[in-house]
Amino acid sequence: MPISPLAKRTIWVSVIAFSLSVGAGIGLRLLGQAERPVKAQTPQQNTPTDPTTAPTPNPLQLDDRLKAATRLASQSRYVEALEQLNEIAPNDPVAVQAQTLREVWSTQMLDRALVKYNEADLQGAIAIAEAIPTKTEAGREVQQELPTWRRQQLIIEDALTLIQSNPQEALARFKVLEDTSFAKSSRYQKWIEQTQAQIRWRHQRHPY
Repeated sequence: MPISPLAKRTIWVSVIAFSLSVGAGIGLRLLGQAERPVKAQTPQQNTPTDPTTAPTPNPLQLDDRLKAATRLASQSRYVEALEQLNEIAPNDPVAVQAQTLREVWSTQMLDRALVKYNEADLQGAIAIAEAIPTKTEAGREVQQELPTWRRQQLIIEDALTLIQSNPQEALARFKVLEDTSFAKSSRYQKWIEQTQAQIRWRHQRHPY
């Protein structure tokens, strides 16, 4: 039986969560080693340093950048968190961890966009979706949906502007969207009720 996109995303998030837990364990071991008292050693004669060899960055300092990004994400400031990750070069020692976080946060952003969409808040859904990095699983998925979402948003905007001037046409445009997942939302139903009320009012004023 083929696996649905939602199931695939659930499996993907589980794999990512496992990877993060492993990474967190490694980080804690590094931190524990850094906090152990260091025994005094006999000074050794300094040897010349090869000027062509770059110093190895401290992994704990590198972790600080991920921690800063994680703090932003925990406050739902995903765009800022992703901007922090974008400053990490592809050849950086923590680039793999950064990409893992990027995938996790992109999936969380997609979930929020879908919530907005199902509430008939297409403007909010599109705004979130457009901020999802395209080089992630969630980003590639939402890029396939965005053209449809934008067309539906235009239909909604046109229908809303017609409620007062031409409610019959407004209702016809809303009906185009009645098979969408947001058609059962309270927001969409309210638009339908407002349009139908305007039609009834016009019939009362002009019965013939």
